[in-house]
Amino acid sequence: MSPLPNVAIELIPDEVSGFTAVLPGVAVLGEGETEQEAIADLEVCLKGYIAQYGIQDVLSRIIAPTQIRQLNLGELVHG
Repeated sequence: MSPLPNVAIELIPDEVSGFTAVLPGVAVLGEGETEQEAIADLEVCLKGYIAQYGIQDVLSRIIAPTQIRQLNLGELVHG
């Protein structure tokens, strides 16, 4: 088997619960008070998912990250 890729995860801050870590396209998420705790929780959940469904299922579901660009809202609003 060829080396597995690094994947991009999304970290979503929440003022109440800390952070949620998500692997887009795969039905797993991690939560924690810090980014590191959320990522560690995601890793545990992802290991369980892989054990149940296999790595090929994960690889087939991963949504590649889109390119992010900046939009100046000030120029948009104030012309």
